Amino acid sequence: MKSKVKKVILASHLLREYEGYTSSWLPSLFKKHIELTTGLPVEIVVPSNFSAINLEDYFVPFDYVKFCGFYGISYTREAWGTLFYNREYNEQAYKYIESVFKDSLVISYEMDACILNILDELGIPYIDMYISPIRFLEDQLFSMTSNDSEIYAKLLSYRLPEELIYMQANYLKTFYLMRDAKKIQEIPAVLFIGQTQFDRSLINPKTGEIYSILNHKQEFEDSICGFGRILYKRHPKASGDSSVLEYLRTLGDVKIVDENFYAMISRHDIKKVIAISSGGLIEAKYFGKETQHLLHSSVNLQYGNDFDKEKYINIYEHFFALHFWADVLSPFIQTKDYPKEFSFYGSKNKLRNSRGGRDYWGYQDIDHEMVKLEILSKTMPKSFNSLSRKALRLMYHLTYNKQIFDFYQKIQNS
Repeated sequence: MKSKVKKVILASHLLREYEGYTSSWLPSLFKKHIELTTGLPVEIVVPSNFSAINLEDYFVPFDYVKFCGFYGISYTREAWGTLFYNREYNEQAYKYIESVFKDSLVISYEMDACILNILDELGIPYIDMYISPIRFLEDQLFSMTSNDSEIYAKLLSYRLPEELIYMQANYLKTFYLMRDAKKIQEIPAVLFIGQTQFDRSLINPKTGEIYSILNHKQEFEDSICGFGRILYKRHPKASGDSSVLEYLRTLGDVKIVDENFYAMISRHDIKKVIAISSGGLIEAKYFGKETQHLLHSSVNLQYGNDFDKEKYINIYEHFFALHFWADVLSPFIQTKDYPKEFSFYGSKNKLRNSRGGRDYWGYQDIDHEMVKLEILSKTMPKSFNSLSRKALRLMYHLTYNKQIFDFYQKIQNS
């Protein structure tokens, strides 16, 4: 089996129009790891509209318009949803995938499910990765799966113990409860988490349609039944949700909130968390909340030990080590092993920072939070020059920290 793999291909989702940022990130992060451990050629497959060409190495364009055309679909954003979970056999599509990926082992980031299915049926091994929906640890995780049972078993050996996730959630909950105890109300509330308009997790696998509560109002109203208060937490990058806001206001006591998400799910008065498919529901579980998906989970995580390519395994930090890739790829490739210590573990936010700070969202480094708030509370607005104000505004857009936003507003109005 090892002799069949002649190269390694790195790729991200291929059926959506992108400026190239995501297609650049995975190769930039791991291409050197793969070259050092395998000694094989590493190719980078990118969407054919790839415009931010900041990769110095060879890359292969994937014609997603042609691929959609094999199924009689003219490419649009909605068509991407229709095709994402498609399992229909199409000879032209299968031959095209084979021509791009043959003789390779594929390492992908959030690859479209229909392409993973074709790779599997063609017998082409893959490892697919997500940024884990659990985002409150000191760095982000990758959730990984594979269609090969031996590789999958290797990945399982690196899984982050779930007990550590509960411990970090408990630490966060203690921090926020001690800080915000006086703000908590007694009336039970339900929290609804909003999402961006075209997230892949909003695709209904049965219909290919993008799910919206506006098309499933009764289901949503049933989910909030029995609660005196409804809190709506908008996604920090949401746009075009005015109709959702208008609908929610017809349901009674609804409050739009912009507090830190982890502070909210630490509160005792919030009893239940609802979303269409947000990963925040997976996180809320570790804070002891009742949760309800209106569609499905954003990703199925592996909590057992059985081989199941539909379930992703949470892995923390190990992927920065050469030993990890040498071990995980060894069922198919004669790899060069490295000592486990040959890595750079230990620092916080390494994976977050690798994306230029784009992935902080609600995360706060609470070890520094009290010091920061103390400094902010004692700093007079008049001491802030234009550069300081811009820095505060940038900090808010990176972290969506409400304390930073309130302080920025204070100095703007001073």
